[in-house]
Amino acid sequence: MKYEESSLRDYADGREAHARLDSYFHFYDAERRHQALDWQTPTTVYFASHDTGPDTKETKEKDPAKERRTTNHQ
Repeated sequence: MKYEESSLRDYADGREAHARLDSYFHFYDAERRHQALDWQTPTTVYFASHDTGPDTKETKEKDPAKERRTTNHQ
């Protein structure tokens, strides 16, 4: 972020800096592909790892016994 956005810009005020940085973070997370992530975006990798697995809503709906066990421990 420092080398790709903030040090290249001269923001007029805090509002402009906030707007530009917000835009940059959206680009970085949702559009910019990363070599370390096998050329996927961080958003794609994050949601792919959190949409599946034993604690998703779909799994709880399919296994009411597990839902009762989880609910009783809270």
